[in-house]
Amino acid sequence: MLSFGRFITDVPAAWPSQTWPPTVVTTLRQMSDLDVPQLPGHVAHRVHGWQARKPYVCPACGNGIGAGVGHVVAWADGDEDGRRHWHGHCWRAAARRGRIA
Repeated sequence: MLSFGRFITDVPAAWPSQTWPPTVVTTLRQMSDLDVPQLPGHVAHRVHGWQARKPYVCPACGNGIGAGVGHVVAWADGDEDGRRHWHGHCWRAAARRGRIA
């Protein structure tokens, strides 16, 4: 059981990816990524706070992204092992510049 403010809900530990059909998970992921800017040659997805279970370091600013903090995960096409976790504002700034570095 998880508590979100004054709301309490029963959510499985692996929710939603292991409890929902893959088509529903894919649709939800696409809907949540609508406001994540995309760079040519890269894939970017939003990670919601409830999905963020580990701390990361943003490659753009070098500051930490704490566990439980929403952010963006991005990688070059075909290089999913090279994915990096970015602050949302750092990723948007990179997308506006049109390049990562």
